[in-house]
Amino acid sequence: MGGLTEDDLEDERPTPEAHPTSFRTPVGGPAPTNAAVKVVFANDRNLKRNKKRQNFDIAIVAAPQPGTRTTRAPASALKPKSSTIQKQSAPPLKAPAPTNSTALPEKPKGLPTKPKKLVQPSKARPKLTANSVRKSDLPDFTQASNKWTENYLPTVFHMYYHASEHFVTWGSNSKTLNEAIQGAVDLVYPDEEYQVGMVGDPIQLLTYNRISERRSNLGSDAVLLLQEHLGKIKENPSPDYDGLSEVHDWLEWARRDTGPLFFERPTPVHCTADVGEPGFVMPGGRLRSQFIINLVRNALSCSTGSLYTCDTTPVGLFALIMAALERAAKWLQPDGTMHQDAQPFSWIHSGFVYQEYHMGLSNDMNLDQWRIVMSAIIDNPESRQRPAVAAPHIHKRASLFSFASPSKRM
Repeated sequence: MGGLTEDDLEDERPTPEAHPTSFRTPVGGPAPTNAAVKVVFANDRNLKRNKKRQNFDIAIVAAPQPGTRTTRAPASALKPKSSTIQKQSAPPLKAPAPTNSTALPEKPKGLPTKPKKLVQPSKARPKLTANSVRKSDLPDFTQASNKWTENYLPTVFHMYYHASEHFVTWGSNSKTLNEAIQGAVDLVYPDEEYQVGMVGDPIQLLTYNRISERRSNLGSDAVLLLQEHLGKIKENPSPDYDGLSEVHDWLEWARRDTGPLFFERPTPVHCTADVGEPGFVMPGGRLRSQFIINLVRNALSCSTGSLYTCDTTPVGLFALIMAALERAAKWLQPDGTMHQDAQPFSWIHSGFVYQEYHMGLSNDMNLDQWRIVMSAIIDNPESRQRPAVAAPHIHKRASLFSFASPSKRM
């Protein structure tokens, strides 16, 4: 195959004679030989030219002649095109307004400079909630001594036990809680003149948490107390029972209104007659069962050191304990574990039971009967009844102590 040779590298400049149609004849020059081009040029010569429309941005360049070198028109021959866009001048700089601050004196050159410490802006303190509040958030005067633990919390618990309601009206932002806390602060810290806030106050939020814990502990303590009792039954079963069957029967007995949870001398387990029916055996020693007395003693011990004085009976405390015991007996299983569906001791699940017990205690107990009950808190001999199979009963909490009976009155 052939390739490029040295002769192929040399070439000659094309001339008008070699390519007549590739070059336009200059204005005023000889007419082209091509027929079509002749017609165009003939018409072009008859046109009248408008001198005002002449384009000054170009230069007429003659066709190159053979043997001559074509040069570009000098830049001076081209008139610069005026720009229609005018540059906007920058606004003059304004001198900074004088300030009242005194300028620091300049440091002499050559002296070493110490690096400046960057001061980070202090972050705004987040709003306190019942979940985020801690004891360290309390005012300083509450942490200067042990009054918070030794006097303040016992005073608040004492107020709570004697309140007329123990769930809804003791919310974290409730007026009842705020008034009780303000009263406790005034009693324990009389010289501080501290005003307890309704929202975001650390004293109110932390006190709310402690009261909620105390109420929840009543439910937990009731479960632990019954579990301990069931363990004793399994360790020392009756001759006619094995451990689990006796525990099962005792739980059925405890779930009755007149059973061993609330009475010192409950209706015997073999008595299946309802209240008022022939053969029904009246219970005795209401509110003096070992379970109620034990839980009341433990609760009142948390109010030791209280500066609050009250002559009324803590009816609400007994109602809370009765509701807690009923819940424990309902969900405990013979092996001593709580059922997997057990509900928490809260207003949603135990509030109605608590209200019924509170109403029954308020309507059916007089001062003399309450004195007998409270005196039993000091001395309570433990005794354990032997259980037997009993049929379940419908709870009549609101009228539990309403029927007339010498045994039941005492």
